[in-house]
Amino acid sequence: MRICLAALLLATVASVVLSPTPAAAMPGGGPRFIECLSGKLAAKRTARVTGGCSPARTAAPDAHGSDLDHLRSLTAGPEGLSLYAVSSRDDSVLAFRTRPLLMRQCFTANRTDRRGRPPCRLFPRAGTEDAASGFNGVRFIAVSPDGRNAYTTSADAAIGIFARNRRTGGLRYEGCITGRIGRGSSAQSGACTPIPTATPVARGIHSGIGDPTSLAFSPDGRFLYVAARGDAGVATFFRQRDGSLAFRGCLTGGISGVVAGFSTACTLIADAAGTRTATVLRAISSIAISPDGTSVYATSPRKAAISVFARDPAGGGIAYRGCISGEHGRPGTAGMTCTPIPTAGEIPADSGMWGIDRLAISRDGRWLYGAARSDNAIVRFSRDPAGGALAYAGCITADRELGGFRGGANPCAAPARDNRFGAALGRPADLILSRNGRSLYVAAAGNSAIVRLARDPAGGALSFSTCLTANPAFARPAGLCKLARAPRGRHQLGFAGLNSLAFAGGDLYAAAGGQSAVTRFAPDG
Repeated sequence: MRICLAALLLATVASVVLSPTPAAAMPGGGPRFIECLSGKLAAKRTARVTGGCSPARTAAPDAHGSDLDHLRSLTAGPEGLSLYAVSSRDDSVLAFRTRPLLMRQCFTANRTDRRGRPPCRLFPRAGTEDAASGFNGVRFIAVSPDGRNAYTTSADAAIGIFARNRRTGGLRYEGCITGRIGRGSSAQSGACTPIPTATPVARGIHSGIGDPTSLAFSPDGRFLYVAARGDAGVATFFRQRDGSLAFRGCLTGGISGVVAGFSTACTLIADAAGTRTATVLRAISSIAISPDGTSVYATSPRKAAISVFARDPAGGGIAYRGCISGEHGRPGTAGMTCTPIPTAGEIPADSGMWGIDRLAISRDGRWLYGAARSDNAIVRFSRDPAGGALAYAGCITADRELGGFRGGANPCAAPARDNRFGAALGRPADLILSRNGRSLYVAAAGNSAIVRLARDPAGGALSFSTCLTANPAFARPAGLCKLARAPRGRHQLGFAGLNSLAFAGGDLYAAAGGQSAVTRFAPDG
């Protein structure tokens, strides 16, 4: 049964409530800096801290070779005692102890960096930065709900598999699978096992996991879903008792740059008019699954869109049900098949959804939030628990210039007193809901800030509360944020290039690619 996104959209537009909090009423609390661990050494090697961050044992002057260079995709074990991250430049997978923050384990595919010295171990078939190891350009990591395994994605069109000790949080490398075979592939090197649909095409395109970006588990942990940017689709794997993965199939919206002589392993989905390949999955980035396991959502930042899939909790299968977007395109334009939000335009800029990437779903499954990096905004949708359909419910931004590109009004609610471009919510890279549902935390990469948005658990509405920044330009009294200060009065510099958030043991953790650092905060609410 097809979900009618348009009807739900029109029904809820009038009920949008995203009230800004006046500056005078802002509470004085907010996230509090506790500690930071960095792979980048201070200018003076004798310094014990790097802008407030303690150096990791492998730290280097520019972080390259530290195995923490350009950290991304932070996640936590379900017990809250361990953190995990990946370094896309050092081709590394890392495990951290949470209290105190300490790198306890590391795996790397780059033999030229630390030469496998402790605490880092070399993956099989490790080599130079371009080695087809299954971890070249590793970009995402996720831990299974039962805590028994961790999985990664990489530019090798590969998924890495680790066994995890639920008591200690330690990882044991189990191998990897890949969607690419042939010359220069991790399958040819013997590092990874090819899936049945693997192809010799670059990035594993047409295999179903071409250029994989992110992962999501079903709530029961039996199925793993992969966002495959190169294949413009979502792949489904059955997770077996030993943690190994069995490929079950994939859906695609059509592949740009089709390679002659090859056909996709995925089922082509169709829009409402029956037109195949006319969806916005071509730029798929992140995926999320509803708490009840009946819906899968995938973001397409370039098209400012979220695609909706219905999911069978028992069998794991997914079926396309439409999409919602900040772009409506020109009348009659082929492929513009999403339900447009009220602020949508021919181009998605200033819609409040442009560059939408990471998603967060409330525990009751009634609200979905997305980080729109290019619009410096957090967008909100109501979700129909019965069918999973989304309806636009507004957005919040700290960018008073949003809407100026079109010469119109700002489509989002904004805090008072902010006159700086994107201040406080500049380029939101990730977002995460607190366990009690009363706070939504945002990693604002453009402002080197951790932002707390107060949330109404019943109505889902958001309002600006507080933020903490390492950039004096966005700090009070001129800006909205408190200035983070490290011990000894130094500015805390572990915020540069914030890209991922995770909760563990009641604390909030953030990964910062620019500082090659992980930082621990005490949250506020």
